[in-house]
Amino acid sequence: MSARHGVKHVVETALVLGGGASFSRRARKGDVLVLAYHNVVPKGLDVHGDLSLHLHQSDFAAQLDALIRTHDVVPLNDALTPQEATAQPSARPRVAITFDDAYSGAVTAGVAELRARRLPATIFVTPSFLDGKTFWWDILSQADSGLDDAFRARALTDAHGLNGQVLELAR
Repeated sequence: MSARHGVKHVVETALVLGGGASFSRRARKGDVLVLAYHNVVPKGLDVHGDLSLHLHQSDFAAQLDALIRTHDVVPLNDALTPQEATAQPSARPRVAITFDDAYSGAVTAGVAELRARRLPATIFVTPSFLDGKTFWWDILSQADSGLDDAFRARALTDAHGLNGQVLELAR
């Protein structure tokens, strides 16, 4: 576990145990949260690529279970509708679950976890990356440290995040 991950875990635990999360939910009950996931790594497989975009299936399942206890999980389309206009307004905050880039793990393991809980989600597909093509951020990531922050910044500014241009920049 990295130092950053350890500190993040300690802070999150303190907020939850100290009541900060509950207070925040009450204060924001009319708001909508849109969660944007990328990949859900199926049980038994290792993470490959940009570490920040890949979540183990067991961690995803735990997050879904926590959401169910505290939020109303709604389809993205419903999240865009003001709560007052819905058929059954709720005192709980609403959350919509989305997946960017249609990683295979999101479509298999992620959807399996959602189906098991009967939760809606939206998957955004990037057609040019179908058939097993890999994103530049996963190609260029180091196994133990993910993607270098300085290079990510250059890739997004100098190469506009375009796959071919970023890979050329990396050469």
